[in-house]
Amino acid sequence: LIFDHSFGCYSLKFCQGTSNHLTLLVTRDHHYDNMMRMYSNCSVVLENLEVTYYTKENHDLSFLRSIQEVGGYVLIAMNDAATVPLVNLRLIRGHALYEGQYALLVMSNYHRNSSSASLDYSSGLRSLQLSNLTEILKGGVKVTHNPLLCNIETIQWWDILDKTTVPSVVVKLENYPRQCTSHCLKWELNAVKPCCVAVTKLQCADQCSRRCRGPKPIDCCNEHCAAGCTGPKATDCLACRLFNDDGTCKDACPPPFHYDVNTHQVVSNPNAKFTFGATCVKACPHNYVVTDGSCVRTCSIGKYEVMENGVQRCKDCDGPCPKACDGVGVGALVKTIAVNASNIESFRNCTKINGDVDRHYGIPAMDPSKLEYFRTLKEITGRSDPVWVEPLTVHGHAHRSSPFHSHCLETEVVFLKHTGGLDHMFMEILV
Repeated sequence: LIFDHSFGCYSLKFCQGTSNHLTLLVTRDHHYDNMMRMYSNCSVVLENLEVTYYTKENHDLSFLRSIQEVGGYVLIAMNDAATVPLVNLRLIRGHALYEGQYALLVMSNYHRNSSSASLDYSSGLRSLQLSNLTEILKGGVKVTHNPLLCNIETIQWWDILDKTTVPSVVVKLENYPRQCTSHCLKWELNAVKPCCVAVTKLQCADQCSRRCRGPKPIDCCNEHCAAGCTGPKATDCLACRLFNDDGTCKDACPPPFHYDVNTHQVVSNPNAKFTFGATCVKACPHNYVVTDGSCVRTCSIGKYEVMENGVQRCKDCDGPCPKACDGVGVGALVKTIAVNASNIESFRNCTKINGDVDRHYGIPAMDPSKLEYFRTLKEITGRSDPVWVEPLTVHGHAHRSSPFHSHCLETEVVFLKHTGGLDHMFMEILV
């Protein structure tokens, strides 16, 4: 879990999710342990939920019962467990889609008996158990190569999906004998059977814009609701279409500033909150930074992190953003003896070099215009060999870089210069 946020009498617990697709990075048992630690007690998966490579004998999947929302896609694949108990999953947002089009993908969940001469599936997924999944905001569905899966053909996908996004629906039934019960073939408004799903759109009155809890006009859900509702207000939603602000669904979180109609000024909003996924929060989680009223994992290009009043924020850089780069003999350049055509790209936009900038010997020439990369440089922590050379000319006129400091040298002012030949590019110390 990365964050726990309370809404009055209940709370949501957030976890990050994964993007491994079908890659198994460790053994199946270690994979199971990692997933159990990530998703135990998790309510909201910010990214993707990937349920893969689980076996019926060794892996208890009951920790998945707590999950209510997924921000990206849901992948259920390569399992031979009989059930995947996502019984409380209500909403898949589809911010990221598998193969660029699927918000839900269920594929290849079986174990074949290799000792049998005939087609014999000894175990595999038999029940999907998505009894509370009532909305997928973006993306389609693909169900294929699940020979033991029952009742998948009874699901009313067009009640769950958004037709306006033109989603792809691929449901392939396997020609293999299955032992299935048939008591879940009917979908109903406010369905109460444990494996049936409530219809929340197809049987709504014409006056309803999105979802409903019954067939009458008074049963329409609020426009900010997703997945259904228990009443007409924005506080009665089962999930929020856009943002959840302390249990009230809204189209935006309270901004950091608002217009004061009395003073005709833009003033700070004492009720401001930050956007974190689809939730409005008073403070961002640990290891997140604030930018433009939102919680983000890293600052965007042109911004840097700074602490202000106890809050880690992203601020615009004054000129090039601070960027430390490895010098020759350090880090990625540990086996390098000089700046040359093979490594000059690594110095682009650097303001500090950790290590040395040294002369080279017998190394092919580089494009002199790329010495412009050192224009942003302010500091070198190692040494730079002194050489008397002529001023560098780029784009038809002479250049000298801004002064910067070198920790290991007595001289204070260093300029980039370049000899007449392209095969000698050196840093110069002017004394």
